Amino acid sequence: MNARYHQVRSLEKGLRVLWCLSARGESSIIDLAEATGVPRPTVHRLVDTLINLGYVSRGRRQGLFRLTGQVRNLAAGYRESDQFLDIADPILTKLGDDIVWPTDIATYDDLGMVIRTSTHQRSPMSLHGATTGARFPMLLSSIGLTYLAFCPEAEQRAIIRSLKAKGLTHDLREIEIRRILSQAKARGYALRHGQGDARTSSISVPIMRGKRVMACLCVVWIHSALPVPAAVDRYLGILQNAARDIEDGWRARQKEKIKMSNI
Repeated sequence: MNARYHQVRSLEKGLRVLWCLSARGESSIIDLAEATGVPRPTVHRLVDTLINLGYVSRGRRQGLFRLTGQVRNLAAGYRESDQFLDIADPILTKLGDDIVWPTDIATYDDLGMVIRTSTHQRSPMSLHGATTGARFPMLLSSIGLTYLAFCPEAEQRAIIRSLKAKGLTHDLREIEIRRILSQAKARGYALRHGQGDARTSSISVPIMRGKRVMACLCVVWIHSALPVPAAVDRYLGILQNAARDIEDGWRARQKEKIKMSNI
């Protein structure tokens, strides 16, 4: 038990050193020890280890050390979509608690919509269980219709052409598709009712990044328990507020990144 504990403490100290080097650009052993609270001999050993692993190199002046490009490889797996979920997850959790009916956030992926995060597993009203990673068609889901309705026109045309070429329009003529999308954009949300799971309906709103749709947020309910007009009256404003909170969180995150890059 003690050996495991000391290993974790060593990792913690090593990460403190990495973080300090990241914030300072270059630093000496003495300064690193003072800034991190890690004893100087330990810092020396950690820096030597990080140099051997390729994450740290000697600085431009003697006695100084800096991070190498190898550190970027550690962050390569932390994609923009992961940053987005860091912001969206707590907002979706609160939304699920407030609404109770299951809520989802989905992103566009190759002529379909993929659920990125969801409260289905936690919701006592869910009929599907966990849905993260599930894929839904563009024209038979509220999230797909929302994406198409609010994405730039050129992208919308390209997706519709591809759906037609692959036989994924579900017998809908292009004029019908465009009418549905125009209505959805005009009212600010898309609706699924009578397609897919016959027991449920859903409404979805976009989460925007400028003129682009970053993701789509939806609530799913059993339509026999709540008529569509009542659901829209009750939940649309709540969904739109949550979408704005995510958009605001994303903009704040980007401003912070720019600020940090200029330090």
